[in-house]
Amino acid sequence: MIKHLALTNFRSYKDFGIDFTSSIVAIIGPNAVGKTNLLESIYVSATTKSFRAHDPELVNFEADFYKVRCQHEDEMTEVRYVVTGDSHHKTALLGDVKKPLSYLVGRHPVVLFEPRDLSLLYDGPSQRRRYLDTILSQVDRAYMKQLSLYRRILKQRNSLLHQAKKYGRADDASLSDQLFVFDVQLAEPAQHLMVTRADFLKTMADQLNGEYGRIANLTHEFVLEYRPSVSMDNEYLSELRRAHVRDVAAGFSTLGPHRDDFSILRDNRPVVEIVSRGEMRTLILAMKLSEIEYMQAKTLQRPTLLLDDVFSELDERRRQHLIAIVGQQQTFITATELDGMSNMDIQVIDLSGVGHG
Repeated sequence: MIKHLALTNFRSYKDFGIDFTSSIVAIIGPNAVGKTNLLESIYVSATTKSFRAHDPELVNFEADFYKVRCQHEDEMTEVRYVVTGDSHHKTALLGDVKKPLSYLVGRHPVVLFEPRDLSLLYDGPSQRRRYLDTILSQVDRAYMKQLSLYRRILKQRNSLLHQAKKYGRADDASLSDQLFVFDVQLAEPAQHLMVTRADFLKTMADQLNGEYGRIANLTHEFVLEYRPSVSMDNEYLSELRRAHVRDVAAGFSTLGPHRDDFSILRDNRPVVEIVSRGEMRTLILAMKLSEIEYMQAKTLQRPTLLLDDVFSELDERRRQHLIAIVGQQQTFITATELDGMSNMDIQVIDLSGVGHG
């Protein structure tokens, strides 16, 4: 549980600190007073990344660094980002000891629920890959390690492909052999990522169907179908090699986990084609509740729940299901008003009249 949050030059907060005295915290006020900025800072402290911007955008416009410190019950964590001339770096601290950024990821897991989550069903595959990577990196350190390794090797392979396209090396006899070296290095982390993602989606589908049934009082069977761009068996290397000509022409790697996707199906059809907007909201709510249960099962701790202006997006029935779960873990809620939460044991932080952006 987070006991204290301190921000320096983060977004609109130049020097801000607050104690949290309840497991349920409501941050209220009109738009543009910094409610989401507070939630974002907690998300950064847990994942070392923002859910809506890159690090340079998080620095207060008058400063050259930001700092987010969270005092938990048993330890202090800090994420610090510093800009020096044309360079920048980000560091993590546990207490006063510097740690790799990855050390903080998953140490205090979070689940975020925001109105834009509906775009998970409509937008392109990059957002769905980010969804998978964010959850799995918080609960599975091996996954996070293999993801980092895969990205590093992929960057090197893409650099070679970019140079080959730029300088017309498509007919260079040695190019295929150079690419194959990277193919072999990619194989193990790629297989790990794909198998872990597929297993996660299968587990989540079972949980999702139960949660959806409880919220909607209906029985539907949803399938979360993993769609890898390359085989998950021993054909992986062969497929990558057959793609060499295409990769050189494109100037980047066209196959692999970085190109994968997943679909949510009902009755063997994508849900975006057959369900109403209201059913979409129920589905997303059920997914978020499923994330909480999945993370608890994997980490043996309840993740912190961050609810960014979602109560106004839900009807009364869905709102009551969400309210029923907010007290089961530390929960931070942003809203323009209390929206039916006044009867709960809750700490209210009212930012009305505060000059944050």
